[in-house]
Amino acid sequence: MGDEQLISALTDATRSEAMAAADRLALVAEVTARQCEDEDDVVAHQVIDGWAFAKAQVSAACNLSPHAASTQMRIGVALRERLPRTAALFGCGAVSARVIGEITWRTHLVTDEDALALIDAAIAAEATEYGALSEAALIRAVDLWVEKFDPIAVIRSKAAAKDLYVEFDDRDDPNGVCSFWGRLRATDKAAVQQRLNDLADTVCANDPRTVRERRADALGALGIVGPSLQRLACRCGDPGCAGSGKDPRSTAVNIYMLADQVPGADARPTPQTGPGPTGEPGPEGPEPEPEPAPGPDGSERPAAQTPTPAESYPTPAVDPAAHVPFNSRPVGTLPGAGVGVMLDGTVIPAAMLADLIATGAKVRPLREVADLPTERQYRPSAALTAFVRMCSQTCSFPGCSKPAHRCDLDHVIPWPAGATHPGN
Repeated sequence: MGDEQLISALTDATRSEAMAAADRLALVAEVTARQCEDEDDVVAHQVIDGWAFAKAQVSAACNLSPHAASTQMRIGVALRERLPRTAALFGCGAVSARVIGEITWRTHLVTDEDALALIDAAIAAEATEYGALSEAALIRAVDLWVEKFDPIAVIRSKAAAKDLYVEFDDRDDPNGVCSFWGRLRATDKAAVQQRLNDLADTVCANDPRTVRERRADALGALGIVGPSLQRLACRCGDPGCAGSGKDPRSTAVNIYMLADQVPGADARPTPQTGPGPTGEPGPEGPEPEPEPAPGPDGSERPAAQTPTPAESYPTPAVDPAAHVPFNSRPVGTLPGAGVGVMLDGTVIPAAMLADLIATGAKVRPLREVADLPTERQYRPSAALTAFVRMCSQTCSFPGCSKPAHRCDLDHVIPWPAGATHPGN
């Protein structure tokens, strides 16, 4: 294939990709219409209304999260019902899915039908040139027509963009930490900043952390303890320091592990110097059945889920992510040793896991599947509940990543026909 043929093939593939996306969104819009168009007032006000039902169908069919499915539904419905001329360009492959997503979003506040028709026509006349624009330039190009024909929509859009918010997690975050950002009122910012600075100054001069690190730790501790927090746990290492003691951020964490890998009561937590952490469940030994400690609001606080090694082994003996019988592989041959996994899938590195144990995290045994008999009652025991949630980690519905500890726990085959057992 020559250079010209290569570029021609790339152009055709790009157009075909856009056409396929248009066809898929048209199907998404049809699914949405069938569930929502015939709704009466009673159905529309139910917890599971037509939109929620369609969202579940689209999520499962397209292997998307519920939020992503809802976004696709919004775009598909906008093309079908609000922007027919722009949709026609998309169907011909002349406009990319990225451009379509921005157009539908920047016009979603337009409610006047005459103004919307004028905006659709104006955008369709030049949308083929939008693909090469930057995101900011694309927004300006669409907003130009929205402001020309429906200036009230631009005002509403700018007002909505100034709403206060806090967001968590960035895809580039290293394991064990997360970014967060947002927008606060200036007065709220001043109060939060002063509170964090005050807490950061409560440790002694030998604490090795920087002021920025102490402020981050103070924010986490405030989330655990609440407004009654008076000082940070000091990291100077001096047992006589007024700030020494267990860190409340760690004591709120439960670490689940295999019962046959519980370290002995005489094992002492040590700093991370090797490939895996060591720690102790407490002088009284591991508790017989896991029961997560409640947080400040009464909800369970999920912990890093990990096997913890016996003192004689440098690394744990099981893979926390493996969905196989726990005793199916010999000790020392499993990958992922020493790494924890939270219920939402967040990976906790071995060094951080060891630090959590050393500063007060609770270590709880997780029974093996062979030790969990079929239960007669409908509601599973605490041991069975912990086992199922630790193994599943997230909701079992396709595309849903909701943490298992926030989901309803029920039988696959309805009880009493279906047993109360890990397999059901």
